Amino acid sequence: MWINRLRNLWSAGPFPVAASPNLAELEQSVCLRNINMDLTRKQKRVLICYISDQFFRAKEELLFHSNRFEACQIIRVFIEMDYAIDVVWPLSDDKQIEKTNYDIVFGFGPVYLRASQSNTDAVKILYLTENNPGVAAGKFRERVEYYYERNKIRKTGIPRNQFYTLSQFEISDYGILKNSSQNAESSKSYFKNSYLIKTTGMRHHAFCIHKEKNMESARKHFLWLGSGGAIHKGLDLLLEVFGELPDVTLHICGLDAAEEDLVADFKSENIINHGFISIDSSEFLDVIVSKCAFVIMPSCSEGISNSVVTGMMHGLIPVVTPECGIEMDYDTGFVLESYKTGYIRDVVIRLSALPSKKLKSMRHNAYVLAQKEFTLDKFTRDFKNIMYKIVSHAELSKNKYCNAKL
Repeated sequence: MWINRLRNLWSAGPFPVAASPNLAELEQSVCLRNINMDLTRKQKRVLICYISDQFFRAKEELLFHSNRFEACQIIRVFIEMDYAIDVVWPLSDDKQIEKTNYDIVFGFGPVYLRASQSNTDAVKILYLTENNPGVAAGKFRERVEYYYERNKIRKTGIPRNQFYTLSQFEISDYGILKNSSQNAESSKSYFKNSYLIKTTGMRHHAFCIHKEKNMESARKHFLWLGSGGAIHKGLDLLLEVFGELPDVTLHICGLDAAEEDLVADFKSENIINHGFISIDSSEFLDVIVSKCAFVIMPSCSEGISNSVVTGMMHGLIPVVTPECGIEMDYDTGFVLESYKTGYIRDVVIRLSALPSKKLKSMRHNAYVLAQKEFTLDKFTRDFKNIMYKIVSHAELSKNKYCNAKL
């Protein structure tokens, strides 16, 4: 039934549809084939190993992460380039993939590796949305050890390393890296050419940066906007810091239910776990954005933190580790030089005492930077330009190789 329904969508393009009751199972088992296929002529074919649940959700259900919108735009660009397209979830075990011939294999995950191995002549493009997995694993071990040092128990939280392996880097021809220039350095050497691209943030449809905000009050409120991987993203550090600072408040949004025990240990009135709040809800504007001056993320490893960018889209001032991938000056936000709790505590105290005039200027700068660098329009333009460069370079390299053999 679902396959027949999907076949009716191919001519319309990659637009979200209503959700399936067994979405996770459906997403991981189905390869969406022959998007944009023209049976009257020969076309090149691309396999996209990336998010595919945008096909099974209503548009309103995609607001929990902007990568769903980016996935739609990636497909749209390949349609404009006139490719026939197959889309598969990165952890899919679909065996038919390895029997299909592709001109381009794009994405990541085990299925990306298998498809690349069975399509040796294809242009293989790794889409890196995180940090180099070796670097990320090392930094995460540091955080786990630091947690043990402070609490004398072992806890890791939800792992965030299930998609990328060194083999995927080694087999790839090109890399599209959703990284800052600093974070990308450890990955560039694996590819013939690598290209940087920015993530996108989400913005409430009714948000207005010109609406007056009481910064005198807001400077005492910080937002941690995250998801799974609380220790990875430094929430444990903030819980300890804010537990010692009753005059400032930590708002927590998006924490995975499986990790709520981490917050339960800190029964403090100035630590508020809001659970999941939709970015496009009135609650997000009225309860979170209106109260907070800062979005804080002491993560050990990111590509570029989507949650921080989303905060900036609403005028929240970023307070981040370098690993969050936000490149900015000191008039826009604050870069944490250490993840140790004593240092973060001092920074929070200092920031919460900044003059309102300074905070209003930083708020405006954060919003302007987000609008300039992290929109879906910019992502689409940049991805399209990168793909044309990759295809052009691959064709040139292929012609040089053929001429050399002659």
